[in-house]
Amino acid sequence: MPSPEVFGSASQQSMMRKAHALWQLVKDDKRFQSHGRVVGLNAVECDDIDIHTALVRLQGVAAINEIPANAAPAYRQKLKAMGFKTDQFETWAGGEEALKASRAAVQNARLPPELSVVAVGARTPAKSLLALGDFTQSCDVLPPMGAFMRGHERPSVCLFAQDATGLPVGCAATVAARHPSSQNAEQAWWGMLATDVERRGEGIARQLGARAMIAMHEQHGFNAFFTGIRKGNTASERLCT
Repeated sequence: MPSPEVFGSASQQSMMRKAHALWQLVKDDKRFQSHGRVVGLNAVECDDIDIHTALVRLQGVAAINEIPANAAPAYRQKLKAMGFKTDQFETWAGGEEALKASRAAVQNARLPPELSVVAVGARTPAKSLLALGDFTQSCDVLPPMGAFMRGHERPSVCLFAQDATGLPVGCAATVAARHPSSQNAEQAWWGMLATDVERRGEGIARQLGARAMIAMHEQHGFNAFFTGIRKGNTASERLCT
């Protein structure tokens, strides 16, 4: 099996290599999902805490998506009682209204003229993804594995804006993280939003995020998207709204 393109710190790269190997075993099982960082559990199909914790032990970390809000506190308490650390993100989702808002965002604003948009694909040079990985790390964002950004493992769109020197200054991505036969397969994961600290306030993430949604719809037929936001992250809440 070819060595996967992975990013981040040494421990993050090790985690992603384990996830890549595990994904080869479970990607045809609708209980599991991944947008390219680690393998997680889709609670709509399976909320077995023993399977969830097995994923954590194998990879070091694993999410379970779609736990109902009223069930989350008890679930987290069980994990803590088993010795696990936990974190929680609120699921934000949108359908046709999200696409409508994205089209309006693209029509009503433009990227700064000196920026060009690059779509990651099978022929994107490895050095370009390494540069993208270095950039996202500077924004505390871990990108998915190269195979997911390139669309090899699941349908996806990954866009980044680069300046006149060729350096990335913003990015966004969307991946069909869920198995196509799962109950919530119509929703694609959306995220990896990052903007260079010197260029924040120029609407770069908004433009790239909107373009990624539109491209995912036009190229792969997705009409709905979801993402996770830690409660109280007002910057992300504003952008996603």
